[in-house]
Amino acid sequence: MNLLLLLAVLCLGTALATPKFDQTFSAEWHQWKSTHRRLYGTNEEEWRRAIWEKNMRMIQLHNGEYSNGQHGFSMEMNAFGDMTNEEFRQVVNGYRHQKHKKGRLFQEPLMLKIPKSVDWREKGCVTPVKNQYIKENGGLDSEESYPYEAKDGSCKYRAEFAVANDTGFVDIPQQEKALMKAVATVGPISVAMDASHPSLQFYSS
Repeated sequence: MNLLLLLAVLCLGTALATPKFDQTFSAEWHQWKSTHRRLYGTNEEEWRRAIWEKNMRMIQLHNGEYSNGQHGFSMEMNAFGDMTNEEFRQVVNGYRHQKHKKGRLFQEPLMLKIPKSVDWREKGCVTPVKNQYIKENGGLDSEESYPYEAKDGSCKYRAEFAVANDTGFVDIPQQEKALMKAVATVGPISVAMDASHPSLQFYSS
C-alpha cells in the first residue's frame, strides 16, 4: 500500500513540474524557432517557451490597448522573444559613455529657419537598421554591391566597393534646438538612448 502511495506521489510531482503551455501558441512558437534558428535541449526549451509565451501575452495585451488608443506605438514578436527583460538588457544595452573621448562641438548655423520636418530617407541617406561594424571593417559596401542578408556567416566585404566610412564624430549640445538644426543641415544623427524598458524590447512602430 505504501509503495502504491509513493508511486502516486511521484507521478503527481512529475505532472506538477511539467510546464503547461498554451497550445494556441504552438504553431507560432515552432515558426518563431524556425525563423530565428533556435535549437534547445529539452529543459531549456521548456524554460524558453515559458518566457516566449509570457512575452507574447504582454505584446498582445499592449497591442489591444494600442488599438483602443491607450498607447502611441505597437509591439511585435522578434528575435528577443525568448529572453527575459533582464537578459535583454545584459545582451543589447552595452552602451558606455566615454567621457574622455570628445568630438568637435557642432557649430549651430545662425539665423537658420528650421523646417517643420526633415526625412533623410527620401534622399536615400538612411538604410534599414543593421548590425554594422563600419569603423573596424574600414568601410561599408553599397546596397547594390552587397545586399544585406540578415544572417550569421563570413563577411564578403570588398574594399573596392566601399561607399562610406567612419572618420570621426561631432558632439551636439544636449538641447532640442541644436539637435533640430543638426538634423536639418547635416543629415541623419546617431543617438544613444535607454532601451531597457520591455516596450522597446518589442517595439514595432
